[in-house]
Amino acid sequence: CPGYGFARINNEGADKMSKTIASIWKIEITLKNGSLKFRSRDSWIQNWGGDTFPKGNALYFGENIPIKAGKYRVILDLSENTYEFIPIE
Repeated sequence: CPGYGFARINNEGADKMSKTIASIWKIEITLKNGSLKFRSRDSWIQNWGGDTFPKGNALYFGENIPIKAGKYRVILDLSENTYEFIPIE
């Protein structure tokens, strides 16, 4: 099945997320300061952004999400249209 992922706007590169159940996607990743957006199938035709960190509402064609450097468990819930960056120590 085609996957979801996100592109790091200021950190270049794209990362694939894993589907856990229904419309919930997760990844554990180390990020640098910058911004990102979630996207579908390595394309910008479907994308979600937001304006808050570490969690917020995933807005279709929303703004870039500002991020702070760190290692995170990232959860994107498209049934609730939310995202969260949970710090991992």
